[in-house]
Amino acid sequence: MLTRIHLTPERWWSCEVQLPLNARHLNSSEAPSLPLDLTTWVDYSSLIVWIEEEILRLDWNNPLVVEHLEQYPDYRPKTMLSLLCLGYSSQVFSSQEIQARCHYHPEFALLCDRVVPFADELTRFRRKNRILIAEVLGRVFKKIWQSRCGSAAAGDAWEKEIRDIALARLDIARHMDACY
Repeated sequence: MLTRIHLTPERWWSCEVQLPLNARHLNSSEAPSLPLDLTTWVDYSSLIVWIEEEILRLDWNNPLVVEHLEQYPDYRPKTMLSLLCLGYSSQVFSSQEIQARCHYHPEFALLCDRVVPFADELTRFRRKNRILIAEVLGRVFKKIWQSRCGSAAAGDAWEKEIRDIALARLDIARHMDACY
């Protein structure tokens, strides 16, 4: 079994980026309430772009990360993060279902580059990188919420609530995987 490194999310983030604001606007004073399937609010291509932007914002030059990836070249953290975040953003919580979608759903297939991970790999990655996945999801959810509200301040005002939504999705995934 491969050893995985565990870094705090703060060590991964490298910079801030400007957010696109291009969707129907909501009242920024509303508490964030996101649909389970965010593709009802944004298309898959926008969702994937935002997920990949947040993953690329991670500090991949961190010496601990570089050393780990050199030791384990088959470990694909960007792919795993992308697949899990896309799944949890589009109401696909089971690792088995995410794996299955990699075979027939074009967006999932694109993210795994036709090298489909096993369901247990996805589950293990989720368990070992829960905080990191929650951070990436939270940042993507914040972008979606801000695009809907039309205000950069709206996401900041609801930071904790958006993070709680991301953590709740990880809990759903954990329960779904426990059923198998």
